[in-house]
Amino acid sequence: GGVKDFHEAGENLFNIRGVDETTTRELARFAFNTGARTAAIIGSQQAWELAQGSFFEDEFNKIGGKILLKLEPNPTMDSLQSEALKIVKAK
Repeated sequence: GGVKDFHEAGENLFNIRGVDETTTRELARFAFNTGARTAAIIGSQQAWELAQGSFFEDEFNKIGGKILLKLEPNPTMDSLQSEALKIVKAK
């Protein structure tokens, strides 16, 4: 429901949810405006999460932030401890 193409699919479509890209980009600006200058992104290989991670990365970089690490593990992983450790090591 939050995919841009869904909102543009027809004239008689009513959706009050909004486009997820917009809120994800706003989240990147919020993080930057509250002092974050570096970030790590953890998502998955699931299509929606890939898109949101890319939107955040694009916006954060555009406004002057730096993504230190972007992880997209397989969505079937049942533990993200190793992924979290990679983020900790990247500081």
